[in-house]
Amino acid sequence: MAFSLVHALRVSPNSPCTNVCTTSDVSQSDPKFFDDQWKDIVCDDKDFDSKPEGQKLKSCFTCLQNSTYTHGSENDQDWFLYNLRYSSGYCMFGYPNNTGIETGPCTTSVGCGNLASALELGIKSPTNSTPYDYCDTNGGVITSGDVDGCLECVKADGQHQYLSNFLLALQGACEAKPAPGSILILNNTLFGNSNIQVVDQTPSTNYEEPKLSSSAIVGIAIGGVVLLALAAGFTYMCIRKRKNRAKQEDRASGYSFRCQTRVTPVTPRFPD
Repeated sequence: MAFSLVHALRVSPNSPCTNVCTTSDVSQSDPKFFDDQWKDIVCDDKDFDSKPEGQKLKSCFTCLQNSTYTHGSENDQDWFLYNLRYSSGYCMFGYPNNTGIETGPCTTSVGCGNLASALELGIKSPTNSTPYDYCDTNGGVITSGDVDGCLECVKADGQHQYLSNFLLALQGACEAKPAPGSILILNNTLFGNSNIQVVDQTPSTNYEEPKLSSSAIVGIAIGGVVLLALAAGFTYMCIRKRKNRAKQEDRASGYSFRCQTRVTPVTPRFPD
């Protein structure tokens, strides 16, 4: 699977990521600025890490990923997804203008071929489609099991983990669909050595009581038994002490009703 370079990326007008993503001399306020084919897009992991254009691309994608900037109907999150699709389609299928791409197993339906229509949708005319239209293309193929087969093919040569993460981010975006002004939250950087996942950022509308683990339940049960045993022992001791006290009072009461005068041999006899 041979991957090459191309010039193309987009950002929102006056985006804070503009200086990170472009070296164009065209004014940001000039509409031509956003049609300027200005940036080298690399495909291999090693090129992202070692080449200046790859390092700049990493910085650009990271900036767009974390940007909540909006400008009218445009926002950096939408362009982030667009650029991911552009890069993925270009690197895997040579679309729209990578003439150096070679046909291989990954371009067939067994590999990534079924994803082509979703990745290429609206690339030449992005303003004619909505940001998540690609999610429904070809029966929603980007959220199907076809992605798993594509990932295996793309990563087979050990040089395209980053490209795999582009696909996973695009798939996750279709499931999360963050609103304008919100970001697509990932559990890790796109440019890591493991597969990324999209983190659910939607707060629950229904409060749920915290669930206890089985070990916590067992601990509470044992603690309850111990408390019951202590309570039973305390009650038993109290009852026992009360009974002993009652017995002592009974003996003392019996003596009090007896004659308190002891008759001795020297005591005068009672009168007859």
